[in-house]
Amino acid sequence: DLPAEDRSLLRKAGRHPHRKQQAPMFLVTSSGRRAGLPDASELDLLRRVLRAVVDADDRRALHPAELTDEQGICVLELGGDPAAPGVTVTREQWDLSESAEAIPFPSFRPDLGDVAHLPRLDATWLIGMPPLPVGIQGDDRTLNLLLVVDDASELVIQGQPIMAGELAEAMEILTATFHGQGMGGRKGLPGRVVFASRRLHDALAPVLEQAGVKCEYRATLPKLQGVLESFVAHLGPGTSRPRRRGEAPRARRTEVPAPGDLVGWKAADGRLNERMSEHLVPGGRDRFNSTRAVKRYFGEDDLGHYLSEHRQRMVAEAYLAWIILDYRPTRASKTLAEQMLKQGLAEAEAMLLRAYPAGRFRFIEPAGPPLGPMMGSEATAFLQDCDMAFTPEGIRQDVHKFGWLWSWMEQWQSKQSTRSLCNTDGEAFVWHTASFSVADPQATKEILLGRDDIDYDDPQDEFVWSKETGPDNKMIGDTVTLGRIEFVADELVLTVNSARRLATARAWLEVLPGVTFLDVQTRAWDEAEEDRPLDERIAGLEPVEITPDMKVAIQAMMDKRYMEWINASLPTLDHQTPRQACRTEAGRQRVATLIRTIPDPTGPAPVRVPREVMLRELGLPVGATAVSAPGPGRAEAIDIQAIGPKNKVGRNAPCPCGSGRKYKKCCGGAAISHP
Repeated sequence: DLPAEDRSLLRKAGRHPHRKQQAPMFLVTSSGRRAGLPDASELDLLRRVLRAVVDADDRRALHPAELTDEQGICVLELGGDPAAPGVTVTREQWDLSESAEAIPFPSFRPDLGDVAHLPRLDATWLIGMPPLPVGIQGDDRTLNLLLVVDDASELVIQGQPIMAGELAEAMEILTATFHGQGMGGRKGLPGRVVFASRRLHDALAPVLEQAGVKCEYRATLPKLQGVLESFVAHLGPGTSRPRRRGEAPRARRTEVPAPGDLVGWKAADGRLNERMSEHLVPGGRDRFNSTRAVKRYFGEDDLGHYLSEHRQRMVAEAYLAWIILDYRPTRASKTLAEQMLKQGLAEAEAMLLRAYPAGRFRFIEPAGPPLGPMMGSEATAFLQDCDMAFTPEGIRQDVHKFGWLWSWMEQWQSKQSTRSLCNTDGEAFVWHTASFSVADPQATKEILLGRDDIDYDDPQDEFVWSKETGPDNKMIGDTVTLGRIEFVADELVLTVNSARRLATARAWLEVLPGVTFLDVQTRAWDEAEEDRPLDERIAGLEPVEITPDMKVAIQAMMDKRYMEWINASLPTLDHQTPRQACRTEAGRQRVATLIRTIPDPTGPAPVRVPREVMLRELGLPVGATAVSAPGPGRAEAIDIQAIGPKNKVGRNAPCPCGSGRKYKKCCGGAAISHP
């Protein structure tokens, strides 16, 4: 809707905003004058100022200050060549007279990105920055722990150490958390936030309240303090809060919580962690740093490499869990866990240490690295090559080999970096957004609707260019979306994912009456979310609920794909198919293990891997599948009727079956056909 002059100015600047996309605009005003668009001289002045500010910042001459700073505020003076202005920076006292106080001075306002369009979560989050009882050698600043905790479940959504006073860093972390980069990947804004930090409240509350989030401040939040103590206990020996002078030792609780008492079991787990931390002090550090232990768990003795390279993947926690639960310096040695049990523990803590069920719950420790969705089968094959038997006894005997997966994961990822992402036609996946001028938009729309390969997406007000997949289809569904077309004022905007598809579409678009190519922009498929156009980040339409009929349709389509896997060439089987590998006894064992360890997919619709059917098809025994392989979630325990709002998929959201297509063009279409 911008006037042609403004669109021309943006196009000259290399910007081609689409519908619903934000575009930079400047308004200029001075005393006694209404705000308006800047003229050429004012834009030139703005460029000079920006160049000067960047130059001063590059020379580290900028020192922002409060109005009341004793050294004064930062003042920049420009001069010299307008193309390359010189700038001097001084500190000058600000006049705090009555007239000066009337001048608005901007306060710190965090840039949280486009949070207004994030999903709304029915939750209360607790946010604070309690100080940590640790520090960094050679740095006298206080270290805080930025915490985001769900009030109801006490799930830690975010927990990162930051230096005291680093408010900007805290904002970056919280922004990433709102956008789904916290633990559990929950994307959205909670309905209510309780802050234990006055600084965070004052900085964030105005922005969040504008987005409809209720905010409040409380000086103390016991739940955050409990999480902090558990975190400190996990850091290892010497980091637990020491007893203050005159403070009596805390009494050990001995009762066993009720089966459904999650709070009680979590408290017992916290006490167990404290005991582990205390028990590590006498000889645990020697075990942790032992070359023999490091080499047994990692397969090599470079402990520092793994601790630094995989810190965010909880490598220290996985290694420490193995040191406590499994490592014996000699054959006759007891593990640290066995020593703790012998010395005596409260019954609840002993049950947790022995990995007994904690009532209706289980508390787990990492054994090795977290694996991505494409790594499971190959990791299983690697452990098989390391002679690990996938039986309870075999895993117990070779549990240290899960630590070898850290090195294997690095090699796996190095191989993946050489691969490129392609579309369904094997073309390099690069987004292309092309603009065409249109003399008569309505006439062009009618021509598009007359094509067999164009459909109109009414809810999105877009045209969809697609083709049939053909008899050799390897995808779910019978059509492939080639591109999308929308009209913005008198322009036609085409979005495709490869250069070849752009060339193909441009060839038939430019022969349409009154359609002329203007320009094209490209961007990588893995571009950061905050760098994407606004219309690709806004919330979609209201989701539709997955009915039992839809669930049946999705399961049927996934069953078909899993059965096709039996005849697919797999790198983990030396490029044999599972059916071919089953010609030998060793291959039969490997294929059976692969099938039994395939995790159930997660998503709004619970999908089960048809393990028994797959095993029977290959003539393999099915008795070992009484307990299905665990998936990333607990889909096997979820009743589709009880999921509620989470059990919904938007019509234009990716299909939960994993095909990569939109739900309405995949399982949504198939499911809707069921009355």
